[in-house]
Amino acid sequence: MATHVLAGRVSEIVSRSSPHDNTVARGPSGADVRLERYQAGDFNEEVAVFNLRTAKRGGRERSVALPMSEEYEPWTKELYEYFKKRGDAHVFPFTRQHLGKEAKGPLVGLRYQILDYYLIKDKVKKKVEPHSRDFALHALRHLRVAELFDHYGFEPIEVMYYAGWTFGGMFGGGSIMERYAHLNWRQYFPKLLRRRI
Repeated sequence: MATHVLAGRVSEIVSRSSPHDNTVARGPSGADVRLERYQAGDFNEEVAVFNLRTAKRGGRERSVALPMSEEYEPWTKELYEYFKKRGDAHVFPFTRQHLGKEAKGPLVGLRYQILDYYLIKDKVKKKVEPHSRDFALHALRHLRVAELFDHYGFEPIEVMYYAGWTFGGMFGGGSIMERYAHLNWRQYFPKLLRRRI
């Protein structure tokens, strides 16, 4: 659930690295969530702000804000309470491989479609044709991003803030603003206030 809701890479959720993996686990502790308020005119909503560290770029912090009200995001309160129960301890104290193995059973046989896209490697742009993949935990990140676009009407820059992507990764260039843009949860938050019930 956390990988999906927070649009996180698995290594941003788990807190242990495998000796057989070059990925650094950057999982949060229970102290990496706080409550704030979002206020706009007469509207006043309680917000859970989860602080994650990106799997890339040296673990730079990014904030994911979700409405506490179940009418908007029915899982936020449960996830917030789970974080708080952990205190200063890591929330998900296991490796990426362990989590993948545990989740594999329910995901067996599921596949998801990937549309065509362009990959730039060594300054060469190459088209990757549409294809499908076996469903894995990373697919939950992609599903959340698709939901942010399709259900909530996010703009690319808002998805960048939410998912912890860079300007360079999304738009093909870099910017000093990348150091701070990921903290701007107020930019996208009003769009999450779309009732699910």
